[in-house]
Amino acid sequence: MVFQCTHEDGTIEVVDDLVNRSLHFGTPEKQSSMSLKKYHQLILSYTQTMMTGLLLIENPKAVLNIGLGSGSIPHFIHHHFPQCMIDVVEIYEQVVQIAHEYFFLPNDHRISVHVDDAKDYVKRMNRKTYDMICVDIFDQNGMSNSAKDKSFIQYCKNSLNPGGVFIINLWSEPKKEVNGVIHNIMKSFNNKVLILPVSQRSNRIVFGLNLSEIAFSESVLVQKARLLDRKLKINLLNLLKRLIEKNPKMIG
Repeated sequence: MVFQCTHEDGTIEVVDDLVNRSLHFGTPEKQSSMSLKKYHQLILSYTQTMMTGLLLIENPKAVLNIGLGSGSIPHFIHHHFPQCMIDVVEIYEQVVQIAHEYFFLPNDHRISVHVDDAKDYVKRMNRKTYDMICVDIFDQNGMSNSAKDKSFIQYCKNSLNPGGVFIINLWSEPKKEVNGVIHNIMKSFNNKVLILPVSQRSNRIVFGLNLSEIAFSESVLVQKARLLDRKLKINLLNLLKRLIEKNPKMIG
């Protein structure tokens, strides 16, 4: 145990093993993890699966990350995409402090952290738009209420640039709630949606595509995965293969 504190909704813990540091919200489940040797490296399979979305857009210049955790995704994007500006929304001030102090989230002009409720923030965004919006908002009680709200999904969709991608991490249970969120995403994105279960986990990653029509070439995506993964090191070829297998009518 490296650090422990309590806040109005529970307990926050930072725990080290021999190679990684992990964030917990009062349960054994890891909310996020960081390599103690390479701080920007994505450790957990669900975060790697979320970054499959990088194959579906061009080089991102503006990213919104909702739900900070240890800051693994903004840290990863900050390292690999030096031209990208990153906005982060996190409801708990303590989590922001821990991400900087214990997980070494970069503190520079390219990362702007906003302590706010997810739905309230996207509702007020006005004309600010993004190439990619990543949503990972859970607490010890499960999925955040904002993620279940269909207006939240629509606000996010409205804040995407043409060709942008919305990415959300969902658990498989409770089934009724998860299916409701997927229904809301399908409706907001006119069924232009890809779903990728995380290997050997109960997570499902859902991608909403802000496109007039889907026209992805498998061969082009394979070539892009090979080139991009030389620097990202998250096995994008395997992730792409599974994405195609799970969504055969959408990619071809």
